[in-house]
This record gives sequence, structure tokens and C-alpha cells, in this order.
Amino acid sequence: MMITGCKVLAVWCALLLLFCPIVRAQDDPLSGLIIEDGWMHGTVTAHFVNGYSEETFYDIQVDCAVPEEPYPAEILTTGNRFFSKADMQRALRAAGQSDQGKFGNDRTYSQYTGDWNAEASADISWEDAAKQAIQIGLDYFTELGVEVDPVPKSVSRPYDYESWLETQTEFFSHRFSDFSLQLERAQAQWKRMHKYDPRQSAYTEVDFTVLLDGMWLYPVPSYPAGYSDEPDASIAFSVEASVIVSDSGILVSARTSEIPEIQSRRPMSEAELAEIALSMHSRPLIPQPDGMSALRAALADSSSVGYLHSSSEDQPIQFEYMDEPVTAYGSQSVITAIVPYLFTISAHEWVPMWDIQCTDEYADGFRT
Repeated sequence: MMITGCKVLAVWCALLLLFCPIVRAQDDPLSGLIIEDGWMHGTVTAHFVNGYSEETFYDIQVDCAVPEEPYPAEILTTGNRFFSKADMQRALRAAGQSDQGKFGNDRTYSQYTGDWNAEASADISWEDAAKQAIQIGLDYFTELGVEVDPVPKSVSRPYDYESWLETQTEFFSHRFSDFSLQLERAQAQWKRMHKYDPRQSAYTEVDFTVLLDGMWLYPVPSYPAGYSDEPDASIAFSVEASVIVSDSGILVSARTSEIPEIQSRRPMSEAELAEIALSMHSRPLIPQPDGMSALRAALADSSSVGYLHSSSEDQPIQFEYMDEPVTAYGSQSVITAIVPYLFTISAHEWVPMWDIQCTDEYADGFRT
């Protein structure tokens, strides 16, 4: 990409405007942080602008590791991996699983479906079932040649009502002063939604973060659609590597989606990075040369950069099915991680960006 000197100057001037509002609020938006032993904690101020151009500033807590080193400033051009039935069968056998079942694949996905009728339950705790499912998933994807982070993105019990009820009860108990009616309605909805679940419930689902050359791939990347009548439209897709394993140790589902492989790579100039940054408004990740710069950019324009959100206060709520109002407890917004990802700028081009992860912390210390 060739960019003239005048255009480079214009791009950087426009980019600097992103930081102006927060500079007015305080000279250094990170002055409230304490950094020690690789950890950051303290308070920062985020700048928001609503649809009427009204500015507000909110304090946000920071409690996270110091951002790691950035990924190389490169543009990676990729193509999609293809996995044949034979590839999947070989990986299943190597992982100690049956290679019989149903298989589906094309240039964007692969899917194996095993024996859902085999005995699923076993004398095993949820924790041990999770460890078992993670290991079986890692064995399968290693043999298939899909690079994943060994620490899963999520582990869940998709068909286990008791597990769901425990999780839901914990959340509601920290969120509301009285949650009995909400829980009753949630229980009824769960049963309706899961009416056609497998007849057995003893399964663990593991969703892994896919890696490319050792770097995390954002699970739902997007890129500009290029529509002349909708210049802000984007196209999104899912990058996936997941398994479902029974407590008895049977792999009943294994899926991949949009697994890329590098075809070429080239350095990314500062001007290209700046131009990408200007195009990323209202998208989740932040293109900046390092994690602290990404944090500054997010604080300067929290309405349209990243996913920062303001805190809330206790307030009464009353839905139509309630006879009396209950208190919805307020929460403090907390930044819990600043991590690098690869994200798309076109259908097959990936560049390094930053994800600023934010959660809600309640007065009792519970975090969502």
C-alpha cells in the first residue's frame, strides 16, 4: 500500500484527534495506575459521547496484568485450511477415539459427529470431566494439525440442567436483592429451549482459541464489506475449534471453522497502522503499536473504540410479572485484561490488534 507524505500527515493528525477529549479531562489518563510485579491496578477515566454529542467521563478500575509484548507488525495473507474425512479419521484414531460416525466438510469447516447413544455418564466430577474433555480435544486438534491454545476459551455443560441452574443462581444472587421470579422464568425458558436436547446430559463442551503461528485469532473477526450504499457495513465470520465429550470419555462432536494458514507476510508501516486505526471505529479491537497505547485510545474514545462501559448504581426495577420492585445492584466496571489478537482487515488479511476486556464487579467482590 503506497501512501503519499501528505496523506500520512493527514492520517496521523486525524488519529491524534482521538486523544483530545481525554487530554482535556486530565494530562495523563494513566496517572492513576500503579504498576508493580507485572500487574496494573488503579483508576482511569474513560470518555464517552452519546448520539447527541454530549460528553461524559466515567471512572473505570484497572486490575490486570501489564500487556505482553505486541505481535509483529505484519500483514498476514491467508488461505483456508481443508480437512478431509481421512484427516479427521486419522486424528480420531490417534486421540484414542472411534473413527466411525458422520463427517461433513468444505473449504470453510469440518464436522465430526460420533455416537450420541453410547453411555455418557461416569463416576466422575465436573472438574475431572472438564480436564478429560480438554485433553481429548487437544489430542484431536494436535493430530488434525490445528494449533489451539491449551487453555480453553470456555468450558461448559451444554445439556446439564443442574450445572446451568448452579451458574444461573450464582449470577442472580449477586445481581438482584430477590431473584426468585427471574429464576423461575429462566428455568421455564431453559426447558423450552432444550426440549430436543440429547437424551443424556453428561457432556462437556470445550471451545478453544485458535492460534496462527503462535498468535491468538479473534473468534469472530470482521472486515469492511465494501458496499457503496452502506460504507460502514462489515462481514463477520467465526473461527472455531470445539469438541463435545461425554463423561465416559467419548468424543461425540468435533468442529472447526475458518482455520487459516499463512500464504505470505509483509511488514506493516506506521502509516498503514494509522489508517487501519481510523477505519476501526465501532469495532471491538484496537490497532495500536502496544497495549498501553491501545488503552489510551480506548479511554479517549470509549463510545466507539473497544468494549469499555460505564459503571452503574443500585436501582429499583419491576417487570410486568412482578408484584413488588426489587433492587438491581450496581456494579463497578473493571478492566481485567489487555491482550493481543490477530484481526481481519479483509477476507484473508490479518493484522495485530488489542482487545481490552472489561467486566462488572459487584460490592461483594463478585465479577461477571
